[in-house]
Amino acid sequence: MNKRMIFYFTVIFISLTPLANQSAAADKTSGTISVVSFDGMGYLDTQRYKEKGLMPNLERFEQEAAYATDFVTVMPSLTAPSHATLATGASPSKTGIVSNQFHSTGEKVKDDQSGFSQTLGVTPVWKEARKQGSVTATVAFPDSNPENASAATYAVYSDGTLGKSKLHDLEFAPIDDDRVEQLTTDHSVVEEAVISLDIKDFPAKQLYVLAVTEIIGKEPLIYLSTDQKKIGEKVALKDWIAVPLNLPSVDSAGFYVKFKGNPKNIDELQLFQGTIMGGIYRGPEQFGDELVSEFGFYPAADEVDAFKRGHISREEYEQAGERFIDWVTDVSLYIKERYEPKLVILLLSPCR
Repeated sequence: MNKRMIFYFTVIFISLTPLANQSAAADKTSGTISVVSFDGMGYLDTQRYKEKGLMPNLERFEQEAAYATDFVTVMPSLTAPSHATLATGASPSKTGIVSNQFHSTGEKVKDDQSGFSQTLGVTPVWKEARKQGSVTATVAFPDSNPENASAATYAVYSDGTLGKSKLHDLEFAPIDDDRVEQLTTDHSVVEEAVISLDIKDFPAKQLYVLAVTEIIGKEPLIYLSTDQKKIGEKVALKDWIAVPLNLPSVDSAGFYVKFKGNPKNIDELQLFQGTIMGGIYRGPEQFGDELVSEFGFYPAADEVDAFKRGHISREEYEQAGERFIDWVTDVSLYIKERYEPKLVILLLSPCR
């Protein structure tokens, strides 16, 4: 795994139902079982953290639940192979997921494959349960791509990176159109900066930034829009702002932005444009539209590249990760409560 300080937090909620000929004692185990996996944090490391008093929540969880002390990890012990084994009970040699990135025989070296989006060589638990008549759901779990053969009843998955993050210098220029009449007073000036968005497999789109300056030296009023004919949304310079995109054949798409620089001088303003992500939603009826309406687009799991380039601060980097965790958690709990599947598997990443 990468050397950066990241671990993944996986939660599996399983609602068990008694099978035929199951004993009365076994029936007592029916209910919800939560299986927690911290990827990249070894058992011995965890024991050391506990001895130092750094993991009180985990200790309390162990006291109230069950946990393993003797186990054998897979080789290699990377995120994709480990979670493929977790989903199937089979080794990487059988699941076919041998690394986070790997090459297939006969293909060019530069044409590597992601271990997170392959069809598993062994039936995963969510598909097996579905075959037996149970409603299942997966949210952001490695190798649960609903476009593969092993889809759950309800599935939420990344459609990949549609555009890389970028720090844009904003070049404002005065405008003279219908928007000016809607925004100005006798003493205000309206200027516009246009950002071009490079989106994979789609024509470039534009993001329009309007700045309304009423008093020199004061923070301007800022509006964002993906339609040049519309004023758009009034935003706060200090906040992260969600920008949804409407792309044909993509279930959801969007990114987050944040302004950088001196807010009192628009000539010094920059705009950090986060990773543009796509999302895949599969389920009966209007499942995808419902999730987009309730929770917005599928967000980027992190902004590590932007952090390495110095485009965002450590705090902003952590905020991006927390945003993804919150989104996956909210979506998973919503699915669990609304659709009552017997099995829900989700991946929360990254915690730092």
